[in-house]
Amino acid sequence: NQKFNPFFYTLAYDGEVASVCVDTLLESDREGVVVYDGLGGETREYNGTDYTYEGLATCTVDQGEETTTYTFQLREGVLFADGEELTADDLIFSLYVILDPTFTGIQTLYSEDIVGLNAYRTQTSDAAYEEYGAIFDGIAAGGSDYDQALLDSYAELVAAAWTDDLSALVASDLSSYADYIEEYTGFTADEVGADEGLQIAFSMVLDETGTIADGVLTTVTGEAFDLSAGETPAIGDFYEASYSVYGGDAAAYYEAEGVGSSTVLDAAKEEFILANGQDESGEGVPNISGIQKIDDYTVSVTTNGFSATTIYKLASVPLAPLHYYGDESLYDYENNQFGFAYGDLSSIEDNLEPMGTGPYLFDRYENRTLYLSANENYWK
Repeated sequence: NQKFNPFFYTLAYDGEVASVCVDTLLESDREGVVVYDGLGGETREYNGTDYTYEGLATCTVDQGEETTTYTFQLREGVLFADGEELTADDLIFSLYVILDPTFTGIQTLYSEDIVGLNAYRTQTSDAAYEEYGAIFDGIAAGGSDYDQALLDSYAELVAAAWTDDLSALVASDLSSYADYIEEYTGFTADEVGADEGLQIAFSMVLDETGTIADGVLTTVTGEAFDLSAGETPAIGDFYEASYSVYGGDAAAYYEAEGVGSSTVLDAAKEEFILANGQDESGEGVPNISGIQKIDDYTVSVTTNGFSATTIYKLASVPLAPLHYYGDESLYDYENNQFGFAYGDLSSIEDNLEPMGTGPYLFDRYENRTLYLSANENYWK
């Protein structure tokens, strides 16, 4: 897809291109185990041979009774491809990007219980988060004894989250099952790739919410679209068909078909809390209290309790340069500015050419050929 952005790539191939340019916070060994002491290096045996692993950071873990703190010490003197030095501010920026409520990339660090994260993402107090989260869960469980405005909000936001996941499903089907396009639709791969409506039709056939015969798509709800005449379904038609198949059960849909990093109900729940429980004082929640900048090369992340998955999600955080992907005029750690406007990652997502501390520089992509060159700052 030529979306070589370490935060927002949509295909694994594009992610691999980004990864040779942009390093992650921690390395893993040949068995996929995290290397905690990247600065000092760790030697581990694999198939009878010792290998030494080094990286850009060392992580120490302090597991207490109620919280766990991960402290990251970055390697000093590491240069990005343009010669700027990697510092704690770049890590802070990267963390806030993937923890922003509008982030749609593959990293799922937001699912970890980082102290203050829910309050920041929803701009609500902890009390309001719990109150409206409980209301959402109650409605999801079939409860109807709630204010009509809350019931309407629930229905609207679940529908929106379900539709968003279907959009992701369409993109996934197009990339994963391209070899079946002509067989299932009667159109060429190029024709379908250039027409959003045909892409939706193809995904509906795969999803068994529609069938195509003689160039006409017929959905399970009885709607007909003459594809040969240019009549194609919209994503809303896909939603109505999917809703019909699963009887309105968003959880059942996601279990069977979902592709988003967050379930439909989880995504809708966060939006529900955001829409109904925000702090009316207007002051909001300015930062994630569990993320702290200790000094120019040290950052700590504190979670409630302990989860074995947290370190793996932290390890995969891209060390992306703030000055390249973000807006330095919008970064002021002490005043709760993190390199972009809260809730607006558009300029970061639009930056498709990767740049980081990795061994290679992205040159260009043309005629299905990728051109890379050596990153001199890395080899120094």
